Amino acid sequence: MEDKAMLSPNSTKSTQDLAMEGQKHLEETIEAAFQILSSMNDELCNPALWSTTPTNTTSGPISHSSSNSVVMNGDGSS
Repeated sequence: MEDKAMLSPNSTKSTQDLAMEGQKHLEETIEAAFQILSSMNDELCNPALWSTTPTNTTSGPISHSSSNSVVMNGDGSS
């Protein structure tokens, strides 16, 4: 309510004007999100961009050794 009082009579907008402006911003946001998702899809569907070398985070021994430390800690406490 205070915001309306601070606006000059020439700059006040009707509820319909505000709704139309909000809808325009929403549509622009949706369009931008669609473009981002479309670009991500294009990148992910391009096999030429896929890595063929294994990374450290996906190798078996690293995850296996971390689970061993949990088991060993459990064995040591009993």
